[in-house]
Amino acid sequence: MSMNSYYDTISKTALLTKEEEKALLIVLKSETSTDLQKKRARDRLIEANLRFVFKQAKKYARRYPASFDDLLSSGNEGLMVGVDKYNIDSGNRLLTYCGWWVLQRILKEMSKLRLVALPIWKQQLAAKIARLKEENEDITFEQILANCPGHPEKDVRELSETAFLTCFIEDLSDTDLVDIEFQVEDEIDDQRLHQRISELGEMHRKVLMMSLGFDDGQEKSIKEISRTTGLTRDEVNAYKKEALETLRISYGVEL
Repeated sequence: MSMNSYYDTISKTALLTKEEEKALLIVLKSETSTDLQKKRARDRLIEANLRFVFKQAKKYARRYPASFDDLLSSGNEGLMVGVDKYNIDSGNRLLTYCGWWVLQRILKEMSKLRLVALPIWKQQLAAKIARLKEENEDITFEQILANCPGHPEKDVRELSETAFLTCFIEDLSDTDLVDIEFQVEDEIDDQRLHQRISELGEMHRKVLMMSLGFDDGQEKSIKEISRTTGLTRDEVNAYKKEALETLRISYGVEL
């Protein structure tokens, strides 16, 4: 099935209202529900959120379309894990939680394609270049080179012109999110995750949720977040990095 045909198929499934989602989750998590009732509720919850996974997989496959099927499959696995681990008492919408798992599985699949083969210093250089481009869309190669002292021109040029690396790492805000996604164990406790995110300050939580697309399923760029919140780009970056650092410390990740 082609990408467009698949999207047309999953788009026929109606989205869930907050009330409908809550009712299905109650059935899924209730000890008194039958196996058949739980299966039907789980299937409906998953089907209603397949469009979110599709958009995430398409985003990361935009430079390498051949990888789309693998990214979609990994993202769907993340969605299913999220549905199964979701804590109904958290107070968050299901997609807010599942989005974390979807992104984690997609990033792990992406690592098999290219990023894992790069040495750490090169990942960090690519992230720095991506950040420079985010801060100044009109920046020239000469200006980028001047901001990367100590690095050979050929390496800076390679990473500046490799669309895959720049678009991928730009979305991850330096290497912080890479560290979290690849070093935190798969089987993290869902209650702990909900608790840590909810404990972030209001602006830290808002910036992180918008950046990762956990609020409405659409990941926002630094520029978009700045425009929406009224913060400067530097402030947005600072809030996001501080939020990620808090989560990293919460999970005891040593970098």
